[in-house]
Amino acid sequence: MPPQKRSSRRNSNANTPATSLHQNAITNDNAETAQPDPVQHSSSHYSIHGLNGEVDLSKYNSGLKLIPQFNGSNWEEFKRKLETQFTFMGIETYLAHPPSDELRHEVRNDKLASAQILMRLPQVQYKQVSQCETASAIWKRLKTVYDETAESKAANLFLQFIHLKKKSTESMKLYLEKLVTLYHDLNTYDINISTNTINPKMTLM
Repeated sequence: MPPQKRSSRRNSNANTPATSLHQNAITNDNAETAQPDPVQHSSSHYSIHGLNGEVDLSKYNSGLKLIPQFNGSNWEEFKRKLETQFTFMGIETYLAHPPSDELRHEVRNDKLASAQILMRLPQVQYKQVSQCETASAIWKRLKTVYDETAESKAANLFLQFIHLKKKSTESMKLYLEKLVTLYHDLNTYDINISTNTINPKMTLM
């Protein structure tokens, strides 16, 4: 029986340097333990509105009560208090920008903001904005109608000052408070009223 030939195939690791084996082992180990990179989820909807959820009106009941009813002549007070309260609530951006239709909480917040404005408008002013579909559209319309230019405000204040007279049922203290308020308001528009103008109004009553 002829002798069997010894296999010529050798273990491939026999000719592999020790350092290569060590590096391969590290590579294989890293391949087994390496975790996949996290997927970066980028939002497809950029929003100008900072509030990421629906506003909870119950937290702001006391502040909302400070916003007066708009009567057509108290625009500055109404605007200032509403804008201030909306800022506290984090929904002031809805006065300038519409909501994203794809974001449900924005649509809801816009409806809440619109309702807070509309419920404080009398019938005449309500009709002026009845066709507006968003809070920003309502607010833009109201500002267009009732915001005055600086020149117009100054002129109106000056006329109020000139024609201000003490009513028979009015106390001297209240009359002087009105006079001083108008005086300081005019100063904000760089309209200086001399004492020669003020004194007669304080004596001729």
